[in-house]
Amino acid sequence: MSTEPPQPQPEASLPEDGYTFPLERRPRRTGDKRVELREAVAKKYVEDTTSSIRSLAEEFDASFGLIRNLLLEAKVELRSGRRRKAAGK
Repeated sequence: MSTEPPQPQPEASLPEDGYTFPLERRPRRTGDKRVELREAVAKKYVEDTTSSIRSLAEEFDASFGLIRNLLLEAKVELRSGRRRKAAGK
């Protein structure tokens, strides 16, 4: 082990555009809350064919990755991210 004292960390500065990151993280969804969220997300994704993973993430205040994982846990077949054009267009 090193006996040197820890070096001070440089102070963080705000970016020039003024954008700051959220100070608090979203709560972890575990247990019964996760099951309820999974069921709600899966139902909405299956019933509303216009909804995307991104739109569900925004609606449920969750990350894209969480919503995708919940859909996979619920054994929902994910739609392609690319929409087919209608014939003749």
